[in-house]
Amino acid sequence: IFDEQHSGVAPQIDALDADTDLITLSIGGNDVGFGTIVGCITKQGPFATTPDCEAAIGGSVSAKIAEVFGVDGPVDRVYDAISEASPSAEVVTTQYLPLMPAEGEICAFTRALSPADVTWAREVAEAINNAVAEAAERNGHVSVLPVDTTVDRSACGEADERWTDFLGGAPTGAAAFHPTALGQQAMADAIAAAI
Repeated sequence: IFDEQHSGVAPQIDALDADTDLITLSIGGNDVGFGTIVGCITKQGPFATTPDCEAAIGGSVSAKIAEVFGVDGPVDRVYDAISEASPSAEVVTTQYLPLMPAEGEICAFTRALSPADVTWAREVAEAINNAVAEAAERNGHVSVLPVDTTVDRSACGEADERWTDFLGGAPTGAAAFHPTALGQQAMADAIAAAI
């Protein structure tokens, strides 16, 4: 947000000005260690033999959530910069769409994971989304998360119904561990409803 992500690409904050009237924002997941969490539950690299991810990294993940989303932390500083650049803008922050299926549900991908790690990953996602919501509200903004209990919208759902994807690529065309086009549309609809 404050720095170039690629050479020659201006920081995102530079796109804002006093005439900006709507800002949508997704922030914090990578800062709290999303990649590390995925690496642990999928037993990659240094986590190849880690039997329990919550025991191994749960404390540090919880600490990072508190640090990133806490009062006067990095997320609050982003909101301050947004308010300074675009004081009249409506800000809608998006929470993170579900990767893990509801409790008691499994699919081929989660069947290969430790059940305890799946439960913990679900709990971490909820903790992050709660922190996103609290930080947005504290700064005078709203956060959104589409919910649909009629079908499985997690990455375990049917390809034409899921909002996220574990592996990415065909058939959804999504990046691994990211929203599908359907998930992006669901989030866009939630943002539209909020404004």
